Amino acid sequence: MTHPIFQRVTCSFFHNNRDYFYRGIASYVLISGSQFIANIDYKEAFKYHLERKADVTLISTMIDNEQPEHERCLRIEADDLGWVKNITNNKSNPLLFTGVYIINKDLLMTLVDQCIAHHQDYFFIQGIKENLSGLKVQTYEYKGYSAFINSIESYYRHNMNLLSEKNYKALFYKQPFVRTKVGSYPPATYRSCANVKKSLLANGCVIDGKVEGSILFRGVTIKEGATIKDSIIMQRCTIEPGVYLENVILDKDVHIKANQRFIGSKDKPYVVAKRKEM
Repeated sequence: MTHPIFQRVTCSFFHNNRDYFYRGIASYVLISGSQFIANIDYKEAFKYHLERKADVTLISTMIDNEQPEHERCLRIEADDLGWVKNITNNKSNPLLFTGVYIINKDLLMTLVDQCIAHHQDYFFIQGIKENLSGLKVQTYEYKGYSAFINSIESYYRHNMNLLSEKNYKALFYKQPFVRTKVGSYPPATYRSCANVKKSLLANGCVIDGKVEGSILFRGVTIKEGATIKDSIIMQRCTIEPGVYLENVILDKDVHIKANQRFIGSKDKPYVVAKRKEM
């Protein structure tokens, strides 16, 4: 069975976009998924790749505590010089493959062609993992703050972890800074009835109610008498008076009418899809 993280990274994807690679002047490609969150300086990893004269360099990270999201991650077995000898699902191995790797562009295209010729579609598994003996594959270990997000539960937990000043600074208070799209919202407004504790609020929020241990995206409105606890409220949501939310994730543009109660758990947060009115 193909590993879930790599099911969408198919050889046909690379093949159908090969003109993009050929038009580019770069000789190397960095391939990254969206499930590994970290603030990595890839220049250092690329320098390491060149120094080791590797065909492929896999970005890895060492975990201290096994979490449910780690069960879906591949594990890297390497020798003392960092050369990868095996890639497994061995849960006792704490060295995880992040899904990010550097590869020579010409080699990438060659391996894609070989996979297609043999009717193989999953590039990393069949093009790299199953050809370790014929490739020079290194591992570059990232030692900073990181998170794997591959489920609703892990998304919720790692967002809540950012309410810790230590974690927040470890991710955002280092070079290169993480930047996002600029929005033309005014600063968050805290009105006379607002009561906010241990929370992150983005620009454009208007708060009349109680917010505790929560993350509010841009343009969220919390009316007087509403309580938001341990929840994630995305852009432009409106929470009417008397609403109580705990362990909840609201997607964008959700409108919660007055006096509603939605309570999830930390392991199974209650999720409302975008543009719902409830």
